[in-house]
Amino acid sequence: MTRPLLFAALIAVLFSSPAVAQAPPPSAERAAVRGEPMYALVYRAPVIAVCIVTEGKDVAPAEVAPEDENAAARLPLRPTASCKVVRSLAGVKEGETITVSVTPAIRRTPSIVLNKDEKWLLFMRGQRQGRYPLVRASKVVEDKVTGFHIKKSDYGLVVADGEMPLEEAIAAVTKAVNDHAAAVNYDVSLEAKTDDELLADIGDNEELNLKIVRALASRRACPSIMKLAKTAPPDRRVHLSIIHALGQCPGEGSEEVLIGLLKSKEIVIISGAARSLATLKSKRALEPLLEVARAQQGLLPFEIARALAATGDPKAIEPLLEARKQAMAADDEAPAGRKHPWLGAEYLRLLGDFDDPRVTEVAREEVKSADRTAVLVAADILHRRGDPTGVKRLVAMLEEDTSYPNQSIIIAKLKDLKAIDAAPALIKLLDSQNPRIGSQVANALRQITAGEDGCPGCGEDAAKWQEWWDKRKGE
Repeated sequence: MTRPLLFAALIAVLFSSPAVAQAPPPSAERAAVRGEPMYALVYRAPVIAVCIVTEGKDVAPAEVAPEDENAAARLPLRPTASCKVVRSLAGVKEGETITVSVTPAIRRTPSIVLNKDEKWLLFMRGQRQGRYPLVRASKVVEDKVTGFHIKKSDYGLVVADGEMPLEEAIAAVTKAVNDHAAAVNYDVSLEAKTDDELLADIGDNEELNLKIVRALASRRACPSIMKLAKTAPPDRRVHLSIIHALGQCPGEGSEEVLIGLLKSKEIVIISGAARSLATLKSKRALEPLLEVARAQQGLLPFEIARALAATGDPKAIEPLLEARKQAMAADDEAPAGRKHPWLGAEYLRLLGDFDDPRVTEVAREEVKSADRTAVLVAADILHRRGDPTGVKRLVAMLEEDTSYPNQSIIIAKLKDLKAIDAAPALIKLLDSQNPRIGSQVANALRQITAGEDGCPGCGEDAAKWQEWWDKRKGE
């Protein structure tokens, strides 16, 4: 049987299954007032079947590149088999024979061999966004499922890795499928629900809980978000979503909850709380954040550094300088391909609003860097302090690297800085052979000289701009 026919057969099986019960649509009166379409989404459940392979074959050798360890991540490895269904599930009749096309359940698995008389648990989803049907297969040995894994991409599910009793695996997948169906169908009534009704729907459905938290966050329903924050979240992803939502709720209550989370033993929770505290620009968080910094011994996650900088307190300068130093040292020791040369620039950016000689000194060092991002950040800080070193370095970089991308980025930065001292270098670039550079330079010169009456009629004429500049120097 050809591959297109196999896919057609599987689609027929998938779409013969009954739809999961849909959520009720909004009332006609409310929908009419809100101008909403009066219909309900219907989610068609995947097929879940326990099969005994009656005819199986391996992947054709030509489909696998043996030298490529990650072949399964890119190649459509779909060994085919005929299965006799030994358990009736989701629209598949017991005793029915179906033809399936299997995709490896775990990305690193090079292939799946479906041998005759073996028992498999199959989890199949239908077409989505024009893709072929996808089947995950897990082998059943002595009524235990081995290598059972459903990735997040499969409706946001992770059930188990390793070995799991067959009945538990079936129950877990069935629940996960039903949970996803409930979350999809919930979209119909979500907007019509009040905040209290949304809170009442929080339960053990992780996907639905995430949807509710995000809906409350989009409404800026801070009292409801605060209620959620004070209860034990059933799942880490939901917890992190609540923490993120608190960042949109200014006030002592949300700050108190977030500051309390800085004592967590999980760095991901601490970082999430710090991120929201940075958004709130919480000054009350200074001392707790300094305690975290001391506990981390300088190796601060970037979100914590951001929160410290957001307090605006000079006490944050020292730990931020130390965190920058530690981060850059760790990056120096990182293997090739794992380095982040922009890291020092990002920490320096956090320090930029502190008017402190230590920050200025770091900026003077960073402006000599070979990393363009670091130079741009340092030049900005120095220019705000009236130090011409940064602009001089940017002008030198215009001459060192004449490629369009480099010059375009630097010209844009000089325009933002309104660096009048860069005008002579920019005027020279008006004679560039690249017409895009000439247009960008002319625009930059107009912006830079706007406060001095400039030369509105000069356009891209280098001679006129030079005449204007000479006249300005003579005044």
